[in-house]
Amino acid sequence: LVTEFKSRLAPRACAMSPMIDGATVVVPTGAPATGTTLAAFDAATGAVVWSAANLPVSLNTPAGVGTFNGERLVLYHHAKPPGTGGLSAVRVKGGTTDIAWQIDLKAGMSDTAPLALPGNRVLLQTWNDSALIDVSSTPRIVWTTTDLWALYPPPTHHAGVLYGFGGNSTEFFSAVDITSGRTLWTERIYRGYVVNAGGTLVVQSESAGLLRLVAADPARYRELARLPVFRPGARTTTPPTVAAGRI
Repeated sequence: LVTEFKSRLAPRACAMSPMIDGATVVVPTGAPATGTTLAAFDAATGAVVWSAANLPVSLNTPAGVGTFNGERLVLYHHAKPPGTGGLSAVRVKGGTTDIAWQIDLKAGMSDTAPLALPGNRVLLQTWNDSALIDVSSTPRIVWTTTDLWALYPPPTHHAGVLYGFGGNSTEFFSAVDITSGRTLWTERIYRGYVVNAGGTLVVQSESAGLLRLVAADPARYRELARLPVFRPGARTTTPPTVAAGRI
């Protein structure tokens, strides 16, 4: 990244997660805005399959992908000075790219991946709030909420409800209706990371050492089980992984 793309991030820290999209690995390069800021590599050989320039910079932010109005697009969470984030949708055809659409937030930024949602919608988060963007036609912000804040992975969604952390010091776990942005319930537990395992939410606390199983229930917070998996005070910024019935 440093040699080929003049990445400004790699000498300090490159913390973004690569996005696996079929046979390609998509990575924001950390290049200056005048360079190649987004690139896809062949998973088998490492060769550049496509690249995109003339995009704003990003902050160590993983890319996303989604299908909008029948068209598959790569989602790039960009950042503009003096501190405002936004979303660029990149169209890929063969080895060429162009910008399908862009939208800037009114304020705030983060390094959290954009989350594609059903109904031509995207959740874009800052370190202060979250915005739901509708891209059915001209991109527009439908609602914002301070009950969901940006952490390393985005919230998870299940049956029209978003589940994630926000509020004071991001220590409140909340369920938010995707359509209206209304908070359905809030439970105060230490902030962490959420994975949806078929309607059961696997919630890993960042530093409390607890792993929780929580029902994806829009009516109320309903904890199914908990297990101390780390020494109290130990810190993890890695979300849990669920595979073959195991965490």
